[in-house]
Amino acid sequence: MPHRGTARPGAPQRVDGAPARVRSLAPTLAAGDAGLFVAWQDYRAGSSNADIYAARWTGAGWSEQMVTTAPGPQTQPALAATGAHVRVVWQDARQGNQDIFTATWQGSAWSEATQVNANAARTPYQMAPALASFSGATQAVFLDNRKGYDELWASTLPLEGDAWHAPARLPTWANAGGDLATEGAQIAVDGGGQLHAVWSEYVWPYGRHIHYSVYQGGKWRDPVRLSGDEDDGHKRVAPIVAARNGVVAVAWTDRDAQGSVQLYATWNTGAGWSTPSPVLTASIPERWVLPATIGLSDSQLFVAWGEWRTNGRGRILVARRMLQGGGWSYTQASPPVESDWCVQEHPQLRTDAAGKVHLVWSGCALRNPPDAWPHDSFIFYALSTDGGVTFGPPVRVGLTIGREDEAHHNDAASRPALATGADGEVMVLYPSRVEGRWTFYAALLQNGVMTMIQRIGDPGADWAPAGEYDGRWYDGDSRGAVSYDAVRQRFVVLFPDRRNQRAPTLYAATYGGIDIELSQWLYLPAVRR
Repeated sequence: MPHRGTARPGAPQRVDGAPARVRSLAPTLAAGDAGLFVAWQDYRAGSSNADIYAARWTGAGWSEQMVTTAPGPQTQPALAATGAHVRVVWQDARQGNQDIFTATWQGSAWSEATQVNANAARTPYQMAPALASFSGATQAVFLDNRKGYDELWASTLPLEGDAWHAPARLPTWANAGGDLATEGAQIAVDGGGQLHAVWSEYVWPYGRHIHYSVYQGGKWRDPVRLSGDEDDGHKRVAPIVAARNGVVAVAWTDRDAQGSVQLYATWNTGAGWSTPSPVLTASIPERWVLPATIGLSDSQLFVAWGEWRTNGRGRILVARRMLQGGGWSYTQASPPVESDWCVQEHPQLRTDAAGKVHLVWSGCALRNPPDAWPHDSFIFYALSTDGGVTFGPPVRVGLTIGREDEAHHNDAASRPALATGADGEVMVLYPSRVEGRWTFYAALLQNGVMTMIQRIGDPGADWAPAGEYDGRWYDGDSRGAVSYDAVRQRFVVLFPDRRNQRAPTLYAATYGGIDIELSQWLYLPAVRR
């Protein structure tokens, strides 16, 4: 029995007017001079299509009014009342994103819904593409942030058709707390059609190591750590991979706790991976990463990198060794430039069926020798016909055909990409600055002579340099990828473009002897707030 003077609660009264077995959830209540109101999310339009309804106490019962029944779920209402004013606010996905809408009580009904926020949409980025072609199919691997954290995804451009397959995730630990390096992955296809991938990832408690996986039997195999299982304070980053005639070789940057770097290489000729071998004659102090490239001939392994000497005088070095034994031999591929802060870096090396070694890099040249200044940066191409022992004089890629006085200048941090085709053809993909705007260009060379150059990026999009993006370090929009499809006799390129004015998104293009045409996006990103 209640104590004398204690009020008895009234009998419960139903507020909503939904049909039987329809859920009404998340009620909210407010009272003011306009009366007592209750609002809720209501599922009478479908189990996944919540709407917002409200009811007002009339003195004798509840009078229900619809607030909004827009497509998509409307959820989590909140009511507020002051004086004669009553307002309801809720989360609304009618535009595919979780926005905030509100409505106002107008005496007998609710006003039209009004969107409160005007935030710009966030487009997940795609970065660091890599390509490899075999038997008419082209494989792409790229760094992707569609889930809010970096992952590696792979897609295929098949022999038949021009539509990329839906991307599939590589077997990283990113979804379980692993941390992928921002340079993404590198891939290569061997003569048997197997696809090999390498990447740098931090996995507790092993530290940051180089991971390798191969695509066999329709799936990616469990990754193997090529650089060991010990967390010794070293950071292994920027892996590179090459495959040829059943041989797979991988190299990477190893940075110790004092900040010195060394290049290591390992290879598998079919009997298992060799013990990682240092490539440099001595470690290089105070470097974050040493951008390098790798290649295989029938009998040799090549590793090339950009090395600074005193006062930043740069040079491109190529190390080579026999696969069946012996030590490293070294060649300087870039000509000496006796000027301070004239760097040569970001090389890309490829071999062809004839055993020639092709090399491109981003380098400095003197505008008016022998004056030391000013310096200009260009993409350079050099060819070796003796197995990497010597390289011919470099060619400036990007010279306007027929106009030796006009050239595309690049930033020294630009990363050119290289692929070898048939009959001595070489395709170079690179970002360049023309009339103050950055965009991607493709140039075709044959026997060291440039025969075609074309812009393929959007010159109206803002090109981003290296630095922070979305709270993470980003290498910049300066890295694309190119491969040669021998069956369809075409080059395939992949490059980041910011034509959405926000995030880098990958675009693909093909060159088949007529023109370069932009194709569809590799991945149409979902937009998130």
